[in-house]
Amino acid sequence: MGGHGRGAQVHLHSAAGVTDRIVVVHADLGDAEWEGTAELAAEHAAFYGLRFEVVARTGSGLIDRIEERGMFPSADNRWCTVICTKSSR
Repeated sequence: MGGHGRGAQVHLHSAAGVTDRIVVVHADLGDAEWEGTAELAAEHAAFYGLRFEVVARTGSGLIDRIEERGMFPSADNRWCTVICTKSSR
């Protein structure tokens, strides 16, 4: 539920009657995760009455992958894009 406009998005979806199709997904970053982040995301989803799921990468975490790849995530090198679309990296 992070990011800009989340409340507005939920409001628009609620007005359209499609909140039953919304799933809030929290991608757990393992050791790089701030304490309480998943719980806060779950609270936000619960506030809006939305289904909440947590996903996590198996194997090495974010910090290990940064070291393995030799690059830090950026606007051009997004962590989620690499993990979800390029399994060879």
